[in-house]
Amino acid sequence: MWRSASARNRPDRPRAHRRAIPVVLLLGLCLGSSTPAVAGQSQAILFVPDRTAGPGEETFAEAILLRKGILGLISGGIQGETLLFLDPSGSPLARKLTDPSGMARTALRAPSSGLVRIRVELVENPRFKAEPDTGRIFVWNNTRPPFFVCVEGGLLRQPAGPSSILPSWGRGDELPGSRETLNRLCPAFDLAYFTRAPRSEYPSVRRWIKDQGFPDGPVLALGPGPGLPQQTPPSAAQVRVLQSLWKNRRKPAYLVTADRAFAQAAAESGFVTYLLVSEPDGPSETGEEPSSGSGEGNHPVRIRGWEGLDPSHRTPGETKRGTSGEEKGKERKRP
Repeated sequence: MWRSASARNRPDRPRAHRRAIPVVLLLGLCLGSSTPAVAGQSQAILFVPDRTAGPGEETFAEAILLRKGILGLISGGIQGETLLFLDPSGSPLARKLTDPSGMARTALRAPSSGLVRIRVELVENPRFKAEPDTGRIFVWNNTRPPFFVCVEGGLLRQPAGPSSILPSWGRGDELPGSRETLNRLCPAFDLAYFTRAPRSEYPSVRRWIKDQGFPDGPVLALGPGPGLPQQTPPSAAQVRVLQSLWKNRRKPAYLVTADRAFAQAAAESGFVTYLLVSEPDGPSETGEEPSSGSGEGNHPVRIRGWEGLDPSHRTPGETKRGTSGEEKGKERKRP
């Protein structure tokens, strides 16, 4: 190939530095890890999901141990490791081995009221290193109606288009009026949060809810499973989770979400569903116009923001005027 005289006289630059770049980046990622590993140990993430239970009910605490790669990616559960479950006083409850999905669980009985915190630690071994985590078991009153809120799109601002799986979880990310409304409604309801964040982001969701001043409540995961890529689970599977938490059917159950498919499926199952249809930062997840209906029959109640949410004026089967569909039909027949 023809080269100019000046180029021919210029010595070739060494190319070794190009091959060294990936090595330097890899070394930086290893050194930048938040949990230093002892020689021979691999990084892992241990998290303990929140749970709900009725007063004095038999339940269980569970923990999941996941393998963490050098880029922070979760590659799956770790089997055969021993997890130590501790009660709020620090006394051991049980030692359990993780199954192929990385999960271990222990049975216990919920108290008659209050909140139980369960701490789980990975028993020290030369193979893996993971920070302890604490989960909570919320004892529900069961005399109050359950009130479910989806974090992504319901509390957390979402970017335009499909919802992000790695939100910033910063201050000021909450939807206007959400914190004030929930704190006002909380004393009259059994509150629970749903999140679609990946398992590795679960602790960040709980921390964000607390830091933003939202009322305390269980944070329940709706993701596809430990270590798997985040995807939108089927509405039917989500509704089955909702149904399992609606213990007292004599009381109505409420849901707030920006997911139209989830909202419609929940409304058809009897939930009083509020669909947020005008997020400040863009369209909701499906990008479609909401279906017609305003809370009548099996349709979600469409609201433009949290300020328009007032469960005291809505119960299953109620219309805008607070009259059931059957009674409204009778009124029309009257001369």
